[in-house]
Amino acid sequence: MATTQVVSILKNAQTVLQDKTGTRWPLKELLGWYNLAQKAIVNNRPDAHARSISFDCALGTHQVLPADGLRLIKVTRNESGTKKAITLIEGRILDDQHIDWHDDSDPQSIVQHYIYDPRVPKEFYVYPAVQAGTSIKLSMSTAPIDVEIADFDTDVQTLLLDDMYVNPLLDFVLYRAYSKDIDYAGNQQRAVGHYNSFANALGIKTQSDVAMSPAKG
Repeated sequence: MATTQVVSILKNAQTVLQDKTGTRWPLKELLGWYNLAQKAIVNNRPDAHARSISFDCALGTHQVLPADGLRLIKVTRNESGTKKAITLIEGRILDDQHIDWHDDSDPQSIVQHYIYDPRVPKEFYVYPAVQAGTSIKLSMSTAPIDVEIADFDTDVQTLLLDDMYVNPLLDFVLYRAYSKDIDYAGNQQRAVGHYNSFANALGIKTQSDVAMSPAKG
């Protein structure tokens, strides 16, 4: 659970911008860019805002994540009467060996495999075709809600993302702030520098962590 307060990131940005009174960059404006920063991080790192849920399948093979789901991370196990693991399999294997595997005329209650295409991140398939309501456990990335602050002097809301994302959040806010005044000398270079720091931080993390795509297992 994060311990860093959102306001502290915004005020740190004001310090870097040398605008502690919010004359040029009001805190409300910086907050808007902070909310964009959250989304940009989750877009690049689905695991940054992920949760595990019990998911009730629709009849058949084709499944769609709940409305708040952005991207499937992994299907883990059955929950309907058994805890058997569910393994990832390539769709072409089923297509080659069991061409009618989408047939739902005799739906089952236990899922053996799931199929995922990262190009369609909110959908996946299960094998065999299952009965409606078959329950499975899965993890998915979800969109962080926008933070709203009425009083910047008293607000104590903490980050929705982990504390490890403090620097990328700050860099993204500064990137957008300097982009606002890009015609001023040096601001374009500062904006690019902070965006590169933001992107590099996420890239370094991607290289050091196990990739989150279900296609990786």
